[in-house]
Order: sequence, then structure tokens, then C-alpha cells
Amino acid sequence: MTTRVSAGRSAGSFALRGCIPSRTPRPKSSSRTRNSPLFDCLVLDVHLGNMSGIELGMQLAAEGRTAPFICITAHEDPGTRAQAEAAGCAAFFLKTDSGAAVLDAIRRVAR
Repeated sequence: MTTRVSAGRSAGSFALRGCIPSRTPRPKSSSRTRNSPLFDCLVLDVHLGNMSGIELGMQLAAEGRTAPFICITAHEDPGTRAQAEAAGCAAFFLKTDSGAAVLDAIRRVAR
């Protein structure tokens, strides 16, 4: 399973597959199409800087990308949670939530 985690500007981003750095080159495969998912799941910080994780998830879905996305944030706001759910977010967590719960959600949606 390959999961992409995109965090806010200060935290950077990384891919989880035994902690492979995000600058790992994209696998070259003739069977991979433009819209086939590179990752089984995306974990997106709601506040990414120029674009929210919710907006990024919506943009990827509009482009036909099929990887599910999970949002995580440090800011508890029912409006943001509702916006994420309306955008198709598979799960929504606060950064203070259990890491085990986040991993369970990743395993559930990345099947």
C-alpha cells in the first residue's frame, strides 16, 4: 500500500511505504494510465498554504483521479468537516485524534 501524506508548509510531505521520501521517482510502467492512482490513499492537511487539502481532493477527483483522500487538521470546525464530507473525503481527523484511528481509516479506504 502506498499512501501520500501532504502536510502544511512547515511539516513537509512524505509517502508511507516504509517511509519512502516523496521525491522517490514515479514508477515507470506501461500499464499505468494518466488517471490510474499512483497512491492507494491520500492524507491531506486541510491547510496546505495556497490550496486547501479539500480543494486539492476535489481538483484531483475532477481530473478523474480515483485515489480516496482523508483530511486531517489542527483546527476543529464543523463547517470544514461538512465541506470535506461534501467533497468526498473518506475520513476526517483532528491532529489530536488517535494515530491508530487514522491508520485504520487508511487501511479501510486503501483496499
